[in-house]
Amino acid sequence: MICERCDEEGAEESMPYIGVDEVGTIWYHTECQLRNVTGGLKHQRKQCACFVDGADSDPPDGMTRHEEAIEIARMVTQGEWTYG
Repeated sequence: MICERCDEEGAEESMPYIGVDEVGTIWYHTECQLRNVTGGLKHQRKQCACFVDGADSDPPDGMTRHEEAIEIARMVTQGEWTYG
């Protein structure tokens, strides 16, 4: 399945979705769902729009959203995630 968070193949988790005009299922990678909660690496580094006017929350150059989510999951499990 396609992950709703990063648009890449391999999503194995799902949850129900209830919208105004539709009911469905959202598929996601576990690490992408975690990124959805914690914010991205730029947020961790205080480089996103929460801290810097005009900044974005896209993954750092050279990383896909899924790669960024994998790094966030690693940081969380290793106790390196300090903000939030």
